[in-house]
Amino acid sequence: MDAPFHFNANAPAIDQIEIKRFICDNALLLKIQKDSNQMITGDDILNNSKYEIKEKDTVVFSTGWEKRIKEKGNYYISNNPGLTKDAAEYLVQTRVNAVAIDGPNIDIGDNREFTAHKILLSNNILVREIYVIYSNLI
Repeated sequence: MDAPFHFNANAPAIDQIEIKRFICDNALLLKIQKDSNQMITGDDILNNSKYEIKEKDTVVFSTGWEKRIKEKGNYYISNNPGLTKDAAEYLVQTRVNAVAIDGPNIDIGDNREFTAHKILLSNNILVREIYVIYSNLI
């Protein structure tokens, strides 16, 4: 879970966020298949949602990336799909509560500017990333 503080020292830290924001009253799962470093665009969101995204919703993106966890090296961590700038801006306009993705990063693996992070978190939208550590010991 990324709190706004993650990219802005003057924004709320995780322990300063109302607990009710961590409980999803309404979550929408958007299944948008993407591969290595492919972007989820604003059009992808508009064309793949059966439901209207409303204020305070939590939007969960299922890209299929979690199936790549067993790839050798750091492929899973450094090549994941993520949101484009226009997708993040669209989610800000809809005033969602949180955005989640089935990968280790809301930005694509090679985005070192953290565009989606900055847009979402600076607008007080929580970010949830599924970062899975795979081990043969488990």
